[in-house]
Amino acid sequence: SVGLATLDHVVSNALVGGGMQRDTTGGIGGLAGVNQGGYITDASSTGSTISTGAGTNVGGLVGFNVNGVLERTTSSGEVRGSGAGNVGGLVGYNIYSDITQSTSTSKVTGYGATGTGGLVGTSRNSRLKEVKAGGNVLDNLGANVGGLVGNNTAGSIDTAEALGTVTGGRNARVGGLVGNNYQGAISHSVARGKVSGAISSKVGGLVG
Repeated sequence: SVGLATLDHVVSNALVGGGMQRDTTGGIGGLAGVNQGGYITDASSTGSTISTGAGTNVGGLVGFNVNGVLERTTSSGEVRGSGAGNVGGLVGYNIYSDITQSTSTSKVTGYGATGTGGLVGTSRNSRLKEVKAGGNVLDNLGANVGGLVGNNTAGSIDTAEALGTVTGGRNARVGGLVGNNYQGAISHSVARGKVSGAISSKVGGLVG
């Protein structure tokens, strides 16, 4: 857990896995489970991050990022959440936070998550700028699935790119860039991957 601190030039190559009690404000991350008010810069995670517990926030670098700043960060290891709350290549759940000049090439797999995204699972009241996601995203049971962000609520996304294939299931919002964009602003952004969903899903090349 990181709080009111700075992590600078940090590299993690750990395999992070296991179960965790359901907690919307907790998380499992390749570098930090929770970043509360901390500043993380020039940091990367290359190991896999896998959760077997339901309802947790899982991210390749940070599980739960609240009032935090991530700048020039990367993740590349596989990210998997089993019934997780939010699953993202870089951050699982991002709230009141900034992520800039950051990239994830992680393959992201959710199993019934609220938000599943190539970079961020759910981003709420936050700013993403100059960000990129390159990994494939899959959640056949998830509600919101996106190449960059699964669920963007009242947040801004500026100068972003998503390259991976995005696959969702039934009754989902599936988008090449963002699965569900609720009161969010998106500018100067592009999605290049193939997008698919199942019955009764809302599927879009950019937004679901």
